[in-house]
Amino acid sequence: MQATSEAVRPSLSAEAIAALPDEALEEAYVVRFDAHQRIQHILLISSFLALVVTGFPQKFPSIELCQWLMDVMGGIQTVRLVHRLAGGVMIFDGIYHMAYVSFTVLVLQRTGPLQMIPNLKDVKDAVRTVQYFLGMSLQPPKYGRFSYLEKFDYWAVFWGMAVMGGSGLILLFPVLATRFVPGQVVIAAFRAHSDEALLAVTWITVVHIFYAHLAPRVFPFNMSIFSGRVPARRYREEHPLEYAQLVDAGKVVVVPADAPTPSGPAASPPVVVLPDYLQAPAYDLPEVRPDPGAALGAAGADGEEPESDA
Repeated sequence: MQATSEAVRPSLSAEAIAALPDEALEEAYVVRFDAHQRIQHILLISSFLALVVTGFPQKFPSIELCQWLMDVMGGIQTVRLVHRLAGGVMIFDGIYHMAYVSFTVLVLQRTGPLQMIPNLKDVKDAVRTVQYFLGMSLQPPKYGRFSYLEKFDYWAVFWGMAVMGGSGLILLFPVLATRFVPGQVVIAAFRAHSDEALLAVTWITVVHIFYAHLAPRVFPFNMSIFSGRVPARRYREEHPLEYAQLVDAGKVVVVPADAPTPSGPAASPPVVVLPDYLQAPAYDLPEVRPDPGAALGAAGADGEEPESDA
């Protein structure tokens, strides 16, 4: 993420920014993910793919495709080595994520990660979604920073990493594990590791990839987790409650068009980033306040007195 010194506070009022039409937000975006979050996701993707490619040939060795993959990768010993290395990367990524969340909440005193904890509103939103799909409600629920689907997706991955990582360590060090737990736990770890892997692949391919990348609103690919940016027009539609909170709280910066993603305290995620051409009153919005001095100067040049509000 590159820094830019051109980021400034907008001259538009919060009401004017909230009232901007969709066409005005074509080049605007919301910084949703910081560098640490993007790095964690890249580590998760790369380790997950490596685990899938090296894990399935071990789970289904009789399938011809799996036999071919094992031969291409250099045999069972190489496959096992790569699988264990990828598992180590995933465990490191999980520790990295927990340390990041703890530091953000406890040291930086930012409560953003805590919004991922499910609450009563998520239950109501789920019910409201079903009602909307059945035609019993005219409007879908409005979401804040995270929808109930995003929270479910997050905790499913979190649970999967714990099960896969824990069972994988037991299988990697079975003799050491039996010093602390009964031998039956090793057998249970094997079944949990194998079946959870199949469940994880099914969930990622059927649910996550479609919802995050193939849904009509983001098709053909959602780049936000890699760029950190979400188009403001889409963010206002998908997360209207948080978008309104960001605008009302002044979490808005203005940068030149095509400028790098701003960084620094003022631009820490989440923040709305507007192109600088929106500083000018290019849109007929009553909230855009003219400069009184400029109005008096223009009136004096015309030889007329400005009209009084009274």
